[in-house]
Parts: sequence; structure tokens; C-alpha cells
Amino acid sequence: MRDFIGIDLAIESVPDVTTLLRFCRLLEKHVLTQRIFEEINAGLAEQGMFMREGTIVDATTWQPGPPPRTRPSRATRR
Repeated sequence: MRDFIGIDLAIESVPDVTTLLRFCRLLEKHVLTQRIFEEINAGLAEQGMFMREGTIVDATTWQPGPPPRTRPSRATRR
């Protein structure tokens, strides 16, 4: 299993949402998000790439429900 931010998911459990939220809030409180962004950009710059801005996206997967039922049109009811 791949390491995720230094956590071997084959051995350790994934942090729960509360732990991750507290971690994110600590990063913001100590103004570390900008520093992390700058470090990422420095690494990208070494490879000839750059990033102007970023967005954190919740990539949670979920199963969609059944499609909505539709009413038959007047033409099909006759």
C-alpha cells in the first residue's frame, strides 16, 4: 500500500475527519498553509513547473442513488 503523507496505510489506520480538521485548523492558525504552498512551488520550479493557486477538493466517493422517476408524457399516455 502506498504511503500517504508519511502514513503507511497497510499498517496504520487512516486519520479520522476530526483529526484532519484539527490539523488543517492548526496549519491555518500558525499561517503554515502559505509556507507549504511556497515549498510545493519551489519543488515544482526545480522541475520547470509552477502553480499560481490551489484548491483543496473533497474527493470522497459515493454511490449515486437510483435515477429520478419520470412521468410519461401525454403522447405516451394516449
